[in-house]
Amino acid sequence: MQPTAREVAEALWLAQHLVVSPLTTDDRPVEQPAVSPTDASAAAASFGSPIQSPPVSLATAASAAGIPLRGHPVRVPALPGLSRRREVLRALRPLRRRGPSRHRSTLDEDATATFIAHTGVRAPLLRPEPERWFDVVLAIDAAPAMRLWHPLIKDLHSVLTRSGAFRDIQTWWLTTTTDHVAVRPRPRAAARSHRELIDPTRRRLFLVITDGAADAWHDGTARATVTDWARTGPVAVLHTLPEAMWSRTGLPCLPARLSTRATGAPNTTWQVTYRRRRPTSHTPVPILSAEPTAFAAWARLIAGPTIGLPLAVVAPPPASRVPPQASESSQVMAGFLANASPAAHQLAICLSAAPLTLPIMRLVQHLVVPTAATSALAEVILGGLLIQTGDETYAFPPDIHQALHNQLRPSEKLLVHTAVTDYIAHHTEAPQATFPAVAGMDGPIEIRAEPFATLSREVTAGLGVPPTAVSPNEGPPQDDGNGDAPLSPQTATTPPQPTAKSLMATDPEAGPGTDEPQPARTVPLYFFLSYARGDEDALVQRFYEDLSAEVRLIAGLPRDEQVGFVDRTILFGERWPQRLVEALGSCRSFLALMTPRYFQSEACGQEWQLFADRIAQFDSQRSVDTSLLKPLMWIPARPGRIHPVAQPLQYSSNSLGELYQRLGVRQLMRMQRHHDDYRTFLFELANQIVSGAEAYPLPEHHRPIDLATVASAFHQGPTTGPPGRVATDGADTTSPMLVHFIVAAADRDEMRGVRQDVTGYGDDPLQWAPYRPPMPEPLGNYAREIAANHSYRSTVVHMDQLPRSAELAARYNQILVLIVDAWLTRLPHQRQALINLATILRGADAVTAVLIPASRDDLETREHWRSLSRACREIFDELASDDELYRSNILTHRAFKEELPEVLEVARNRLYRSRSPSQRPRKELSQDHDVSVAGEPEEL
Repeated sequence: MQPTAREVAEALWLAQHLVVSPLTTDDRPVEQPAVSPTDASAAAASFGSPIQSPPVSLATAASAAGIPLRGHPVRVPALPGLSRRREVLRALRPLRRRGPSRHRSTLDEDATATFIAHTGVRAPLLRPEPERWFDVVLAIDAAPAMRLWHPLIKDLHSVLTRSGAFRDIQTWWLTTTTDHVAVRPRPRAAARSHRELIDPTRRRLFLVITDGAADAWHDGTARATVTDWARTGPVAVLHTLPEAMWSRTGLPCLPARLSTRATGAPNTTWQVTYRRRRPTSHTPVPILSAEPTAFAAWARLIAGPTIGLPLAVVAPPPASRVPPQASESSQVMAGFLANASPAAHQLAICLSAAPLTLPIMRLVQHLVVPTAATSALAEVILGGLLIQTGDETYAFPPDIHQALHNQLRPSEKLLVHTAVTDYIAHHTEAPQATFPAVAGMDGPIEIRAEPFATLSREVTAGLGVPPTAVSPNEGPPQDDGNGDAPLSPQTATTPPQPTAKSLMATDPEAGPGTDEPQPARTVPLYFFLSYARGDEDALVQRFYEDLSAEVRLIAGLPRDEQVGFVDRTILFGERWPQRLVEALGSCRSFLALMTPRYFQSEACGQEWQLFADRIAQFDSQRSVDTSLLKPLMWIPARPGRIHPVAQPLQYSSNSLGELYQRLGVRQLMRMQRHHDDYRTFLFELANQIVSGAEAYPLPEHHRPIDLATVASAFHQGPTTGPPGRVATDGADTTSPMLVHFIVAAADRDEMRGVRQDVTGYGDDPLQWAPYRPPMPEPLGNYAREIAANHSYRSTVVHMDQLPRSAELAARYNQILVLIVDAWLTRLPHQRQALINLATILRGADAVTAVLIPASRDDLETREHWRSLSRACREIFDELASDDELYRSNILTHRAFKEELPEVLEVARNRLYRSRSPSQRPRKELSQDHDVSVAGEPEEL
């Protein structure tokens, strides 16, 4: 646009006279900065209690840039290479075809009987045995840059194996010479001709995996090999880079529509229609991305016949290509900045603060720059910024490293360290992938290494470090004054000293897992903040910090004194239930942020009950103000939605302000125009907390308590009960979308007949906790809490009550989830009971899922798992054929937490597709229930 002189003059005049209104009068909510888990954890560590034992550094082998380190070799959790593997498995289902075998035969009984009857000759007649139709060859580009994609290739091989669609899966490596491409069964094996892989029966698929960056793809050498394979069987290219980058590689693409007439037809027989392009004699080779939709289209194309299937195909080779020339570092940097995406640029800056090994680079890309896909890391590697120093190690040239490091803020450098630390701490149980590292403790090996994470002793014990190993004196990352915080506390010379600022003063000789009584705090813990996890955690964290500041001001305490507790202050790797119990036993008041999900949470009900028991015990000795237990409205409460336990204590004092009672705490924080009212609310609340703590000093309790045995204040009856008792979360058992959890387990005494390790069993079958000791909570209660966190209401019953639950589920469009202990198949009467349950479920018109846990820490179960799993599949024959609703071999409670929401989502979708809307039952139908119900039905 070219403005005229008059338009420019008018714009300048308007700029001089334009008045900008202040933002404080705007009624729009204040935008809160996004807080990543790593930011939150770093902030939590700033006001939480210090680590009770010296932290341990994790380091990776490095070049001369590293420091000498003596430690224990460990395997550290890494990122999985292929995401959404379950969807990829489903996408490959069209390839599960069978055909006559070329090598194996079986007796044809009907033909043999007919032959003998007609001829009198007793001779057997054979027929080919059915076998899987296809086998597949994974042809992997052996270029050095492809090492980045080895985790993807490994996971893809695993998915193809699990799919059950292929007779055989072969892995070959494509290596280029001066004029042709050779294949090798291993990267360093002897080269062979690519024609050795051709199957004369044309029942072999070829999947070429490459990033298209090698010279062989640009000059047409690799294309000739792919075209040769395409004459004998279906060939496709799996491009590891995103589609937006394909045009910058040797494999540009064209949109096309493909049609096939037969199963497994070679590419040369396909009919191809290009968009806005004349037909050519070029052999169509489809290009796939590593996404389920691409695999689904490829599977449909191979299974055939198909008409007009849209897929991208490799474009004809360009006429010529100018080979890249060596450039100075400044030119390389300028070229990278000109072509790289913003995410790749930010990733390169963050990588300047991390050891440059592929597993750690992938972690930094995924955690610190979450908007960047793995392709951003490929941009950095292929952009010429890095020099490869080993099989999986890289380095920046000094001037490029300095240029990137100058753009790195100190907070970003600390963020790199904390993000990697948090990921490892959360994924030590049953990781999908691992990479080697060294734990910086007195160990058998000594290498030059670069630290990249700092963990507690309990986490490193989970990685395999002996508990008797001695850790050097280390401290948290410190700033050297120049804005460069080290990635590891390796350079620290003294360990952190216990202070009165911690929740409980600790003995320096005691580890974080000690159960010994700890000395009391010199300053009381004024309040405990209880909330439902997932209810805007970042905003809750801000409220906690604001309230703590007001309490410190009124109590006259230093600015860094800890006066409250919220469970986000717990450091990764520590035993949080014990820390939580200690805080509940020492706090002077209890604040509950009331939301609809708060009263559905089992854990929140247990926290409430523990503090209420303290008040009841203190009240028996002297009069106590019940306002020490303060329910606060996080959002305005709808009529009838406050739990009966909280109604008598609802904290609606006029001193907290009229706006609070009308809007709740959340809206006071979010609305800019209510900033002054929010500060007034904080001051009044903090003043009442300090006054109540001084007037009614509750005695501290330090007795050990198992949270699994504490009843929830919000749920009727104990958390576990005798067989047949129904545990509900206030749900109406006639409402649609209710989940019935059926626990098929036995008690401890009964299981002693078939098992030696009965630590996971209780006096009651509903107390079965297969993931004990990491997760001591009964599995039924754990499942109900997971369901509540995903907005499902639920009941938990023993398997004796399944007929009634199945009747309710069929009548009111509800979901059945059967949680089975596989060891029941070893008890004759329990096995027969399971068979009866399976018969009932087959005849019931209800959506049913079956979950079979198998803790990886239960060595006895792992030893017998093959026979136990086979017995379960025999009993649940029809249900076991449903891969989406039958989940077996669930190794950890974290895996159970991931599997259950997926199962509930699948079951809900099936209900929506196959059922009519549930009608409200007539009054006479609701009176014949033999199920105890707590509370009123939730409004829809």
